[in-house]
Amino acid sequence: MIDRYLFNGERATLILGYEDYYITTTGRVFSAKKKVEYETLNGVKYQAIVYKELNQMNVKGYKVVSLSRRKEGAKKFYIHDLVYRNFIGDFNKHYFQIKHINKKKEDNNLNNLMLEFRKKDSKFIEKYFYQKKLLNCLNEY
Repeated sequence: MIDRYLFNGERATLILGYEDYYITTTGRVFSAKKKVEYETLNGVKYQAIVYKELNQMNVKGYKVVSLSRRKEGAKKFYIHDLVYRNFIGDFNKHYFQIKHINKKKEDNNLNNLMLEFRKKDSKFIEKYFYQKKLLNCLNEY
């Protein structure tokens, strides 16, 4: 139960594609990789998961964490990316970027993140809406 590690009002969810890791609404990342088995004096066997909060690195002012899957190497992820994708949903990185509302790159609270277009010119935005409309038509077909 990861709930006992959470602050008041904080929520946690599994990181998509990385079933041994959790991300919280404030940007804390926990590993659930360590599993402990023990036996009581009565011979009853128990299994427990040990949660560990991962250290975060700073890259160009943004917080980054390394996650690994079994049989794969470690991969680095921006914390704001993990928070947004796991609590709000996926987005097209070609058209959108995540913006920190209060302009503090290290504040990865879910309430501080929003999407914005990468480019502000009207042609770029029109291209996105045209492609989205085209995809919707194809899906209806």
